[in-house]
Amino acid sequence: MNALYPLPVFPSGVFPYLIEDALLEVTRFVQAPMPMTASSFLSVMSAVVQRVADVRLPIGSIRPTSLFTLTIAESGERKSTVDDLVAKPLRKHDAVTERRYIEQRQNFEKEFDRWQVIRIALMRGMAKLAGKGEPTAGIEQKLADHDAVRPIPPRLRRIMRQDMTHAAIMDGLEGEMESISSVRAKVMRF
Repeated sequence: MNALYPLPVFPSGVFPYLIEDALLEVTRFVQAPMPMTASSFLSVMSAVVQRVADVRLPIGSIRPTSLFTLTIAESGERKSTVDDLVAKPLRKHDAVTERRYIEQRQNFEKEFDRWQVIRIALMRGMAKLAGKGEPTAGIEQKLADHDAVRPIPPRLRRIMRQDMTHAAIMDGLEGEMESISSVRAKVMRF
């Protein structure tokens, strides 16, 4: 960060000690500007917390812990390196979540196939009874009971998102206590 005037020292002491130590370590290791590293830390902390906590302001209103951050840096100032290092635990969490999702999805497909075979058999049985003019109330109840236990497909719940289309955002936010986080690196020339 080139500046005509000396920049004030970043107030890293406002972070809890454990986070301040990590912040200083990443800043020194990557040799990146402290404000840029702090912005990355705040973004990652917000991504983790926003699913489970809100903040009560001194005036009593409750607000989400969401943050919207924008870091403008020259090429070579190590923004991507800092973001990759600080967000590494989230990406690791997402990789584990994705592997678990793939297994759950495979189990769901098998379970749904079994459910569907039973449903088709019940429908055929009901059609056969109806074709003979016999009562279908018993089989209709079995069908209703069976429909009530239809398998629910698993959902992939990532913390970090790359696809930020309208549909992807809506899918990511669907459900109770859902949130999304996007870390994007864009090069813009003016």
